Amino acid sequence: MYNLLVKLRSGEPFNDREREQHGAAQTEILRQLHDELDAAVADAYGWPVDLSDADILGNLVALNKERAAEEARGVVRWLRPEYQAPETVTATTTALITEETEVEPVAFLTPIEPQPWPKDLKDQLGALRAVLTSSARLWTLESVAQAFRSRGRYRESIAAHLDLLTDLGMLSRVDTAEGPRWHRPQALGA
Repeated sequence: MYNLLVKLRSGEPFNDREREQHGAAQTEILRQLHDELDAAVADAYGWPVDLSDADILGNLVALNKERAAEEARGVVRWLRPEYQAPETVTATTTALITEETEVEPVAFLTPIEPQPWPKDLKDQLGALRAVLTSSARLWTLESVAQAFRSRGRYRESIAAHLDLLTDLGMLSRVDTAEGPRWHRPQALGA
């Protein structure tokens, strides 16, 4: 399939056998999925979608140098700190909030118009992530729950969903004296 994909991208015509394989394998769908994935990765890095391979490599080398310099200064961006460096979890998460960090108090935030709580898990996780990454504020469990409305018992699942999104690195959690707070990664102190 990937040989067909290379040929498809180059515009080189398929022979009869390859044309048959292309139809059976749906190589066009594979190309579309790879294009969407490439665009999502470029967006995650903040890069244009149409970078050449050489530019991508140059950007990655520069990013690697930045991370190496951060690590030399003692700053490590753990993907899963509770697993990779459990002894640093408390120190790392509390270090995100310093006296200089400007965090808008939750009580004075403009209320969000509650949206319906989605029915399936994937949509629930997406809705939670969208709400929490919409601003740099710290969210309590109650403020997150107030962003949704439902007749069902959805509030119990919100905490578990928030923990899952945190484990996946899509949210960050800070444990405070008043209880846990969530925010988008790198939103505070950045």
